[in-house]
Amino acid sequence: MNIYEKAGDFLVNTSQLIIGGVILANIMEQNINAITIYAIGVATVIVFLVGAYWLYRISKKK
Repeated sequence: MNIYEKAGDFLVNTSQLIIGGVILANIMEQNINAITIYAIGVATVIVFLVGAYWLYRISKKK
């Protein structure tokens, strides 16, 4: 396992934690706009997963 695969794993794990954080933030029912939290969470998860895919592809080329 090289550094690109490890970085990809890190991004996948981080995106899973973000999903959990978004769900917990909405369960807690604080004074937070749910649509904003979901939008930021989804956008961040998509960016992290695209980055993880990109890193996996780089690791397989070498």
